[in-house]
Amino acid sequence: MMSSVAADARVFPSRISFRNTLLLVRNFLFMAWNDKPGTLPKLLASMRKQIHHLILPRRRARSSPRRVKVKMSAYKKKPPLPHARTRGGS
Repeated sequence: MMSSVAADARVFPSRISFRNTLLLVRNFLFMAWNDKPGTLPKLLASMRKQIHHLILPRRRARSSPRRVKVKMSAYKKKPPLPHARTRGGS
């Protein structure tokens, strides 16, 4: 449903609120269960109009690039251990 509404609105489907669309679809299924089969096209059209109102504004451009944060530790790093010497021969 989201992809068809997004195609009609000429936006990417990711610009439509997934959570709110999910709530609308749940309500539609509840209403469709109790209503007559002849009312389903009206309910679908109503749901499409409501999903059309859930289109989110465009996101702002990032002000700084994404980076992985370095985990700070209160402890000093262990110095590397010297390699163990192996005894030669049998």
